Amino acid sequence: MKIADGIHLIASGNLGVNLTHPLDCNAFAVEYSEGVFLIDAGVGQDPRPQLPAGKITHLLLTHYHLDHAGGAHWLENHLPDLAVCCSPQTAQAVATADQQAISLTAAKRAGVYPNHFPFHPCPISLILQPNESLTLGDTIVQAIPTPGHSRDMYTYLVKQPDRTMLFPGDTFFHSGRIVLQDVWDCDVPAYANTLRRINTLEFDMLFPGHGLWSLANGRRHIASAMDYVNKLLLPPNLV
Repeated sequence: MKIADGIHLIASGNLGVNLTHPLDCNAFAVEYSEGVFLIDAGVGQDPRPQLPAGKITHLLLTHYHLDHAGGAHWLENHLPDLAVCCSPQTAQAVATADQQAISLTAAKRAGVYPNHFPFHPCPISLILQPNESLTLGDTIVQAIPTPGHSRDMYTYLVKQPDRTMLFPGDTFFHSGRIVLQDVWDCDVPAYANTLRRINTLEFDMLFPGHGLWSLANGRRHIASAMDYVNKLLLPPNLV
């Protein structure tokens, strides 16, 4: 589904616009001068991501939770030129399908996911080091470590000649909301520091991992989060 010039929503579940499987995150496709790259992969269940036309060259995972990384296996198998890229921690968990590492075992026990949901291993083509930049034609993608929701989280700052976009995964959402969870790698002090760091970034368009997105003035949402952080609090949870 095209949501802006050169930007497509390829998956979105109950916390989004119900485009694909109910448990999918918001996953995006971004066109650049030499092809298309993807941000996140959804949960990996039918219906499949609604991929746009064009040569899809890269999949960038924000973090290893199933709703974002579960579909990497299917995409890697069906797109022969795809390079799967992510943080070192995400790479370890996704390549080995480590359910404990991604808190999938706990999530199934809590009823977040059905017990039969698989997590298939997916080989990783490129491990992005913290703050590393990836140049894709006319586009520069910076992988910014933003731990808090999970320790492996990367936010992608995407710069094109005429616009700057932020893809924060599950770090923060429309209206400045966040997601804290009772899992082993959710870290409150790290979360606050992450929000402070994002507040220093310049961007206009915001495409979070769930909920609504903003095609302009996206910084107003991190400003809303900072209203809480500046009082030594954390913003309200998305759910």
